[in-house]
Order: sequence, then C-alpha cells, then structure tokens
Amino acid sequence: MTGRLERIRRLDRVGLATWPALEEAVHDGWVLRAAAGVTMRSNSASPLETPRGSLADAIDAAESWYRSRGLPPAFRLTPAAPPDLEPRLARRGYVPKPAVDVMVRPIGRAANGGGVRLEAAPSETWFTTLMAVRFPGGTSAEVVRRMLASASGPITYASISNASCIESMGMGAVHDEHIAVYVMHTDPARRRRGMGAHILDALLAWGRAEGAGAAFLQVQSENPGGLAFYRRAGFRTVYRYWYRIGR
Repeated sequence: MTGRLERIRRLDRVGLATWPALEEAVHDGWVLRAAAGVTMRSNSASPLETPRGSLADAIDAAESWYRSRGLPPAFRLTPAAPPDLEPRLARRGYVPKPAVDVMVRPIGRAANGGGVRLEAAPSETWFTTLMAVRFPGGTSAEVVRRMLASASGPITYASISNASCIESMGMGAVHDEHIAVYVMHTDPARRRRGMGAHILDALLAWGRAEGAGAAFLQVQSENPGGLAFYRRAGFRTVYRYWYRIGR
C-alpha cells in the first residue's frame, strides 16, 4: 500500500507542476493553490500528506486561506489523503463533485506522423480556440494566459490546422520524467479522422525527446468516450481524485 500511495503522490505532484496556479502555499504538507477561480485544479487544496498537527487545524487553515482570497474552500481528494478528512469535510457541509481518472502509460513508440505543428508558445489562434472550447462564458483570458506562462519546465502546444481554423489541438508539459497531456480537443465536425491520435502521438514523441518515459493525463470519470479513447491508446487508470467544495 505504501508503494501505491507514494506513486499517487508522485503523479499528483506532476499534475500540480504541469497545470500551474497563480499562487501556491504549503501548510503542514498540504498544497494550497489559487488562480482567481479558473479551474478547480488550480483553486483547491491538495492534502498530499497527513498533517503533523491536528486535522481540524489543517482544515481551518485551508479554509481561512481560501476565504481570504474570496474563493470557496475546496479540497482535491485522492486515496493518499488522510482517511478521516472526507468524513470531516462532509460534516462541515462540503459537497462532493464528480471524480477524475488519472491515467498513465509508458511512452514506448510514438512519432509525429500526422502533420502536427508543435510550438513553444501558444499562437493567438491556438489560445482563442482554447478559450472557446474550454473556458466559455466570462473566464478571464488574462488569468489563463498568466497560468500558461507560469508553467515550469518544457512545454509545447500542438495543433492540426487548415486555412481557417484549428481542427485538433493539445498541450504537453514535462516534469519528473512524465509528459502531462492537457486540453485535447478536436472540432466535432472533424472527428473520427484520427486527428486526436496524431496530436497525442506527436506530444508523446516530443515528451520522449525531452526526457519523459511515461505519459500522464486526467479524464472525467463520467466521460466514457474520453476514457475509451485513451484506453485504446494504451493508458490505464492508476487512481481517481474528486473534490469536496465548501460554501
């Protein structure tokens, strides 16, 4: 069990490093992150360790940290979280949110054979497409730009385009010998043409060239189509995480 929990913590840290927040603090082994409310991953506490002090004090400190920033307190829970944490949050009125599968595969063989363009910085077209498909309705583009710019380590932005639009896209970031794959999207009118697979292969090949031996991604557990796509690509679920959101 200890080996599994250590693997979960390692993968969790890969996720934290490759999908950044604008502000981060560590309190008694828990990572507290904020980014003006943009994405739950960047605006939740990750209890990676059992606190040295009392569990109640650690919860209180996290709640105070988020409320001082005008954000609802939120916890991202994994099997490595203290076992008594979720029951305590439930008693405080925290509401559960749907789970996310964390999936991993060895990179193995992968090549950029589908005309995928890789760029070290997002083009304006890539960024505009991201905002349209992942952040509709009122999300601050400036906050998203700052989040992407604050990522540490190698990062690439992948796309397949025609003369008028981006047809398929993705993003990869390398940390601790893993490439984390994010924001995979193919225009609905252009699906079932293998574009998503080409984007994924190009990202994995790039990650291998940057020193990664494994690939990491996260998929909503209630997204059967996405889970099936990544399973066909060789990914397997290592663990799930979910959120508890306070008022």
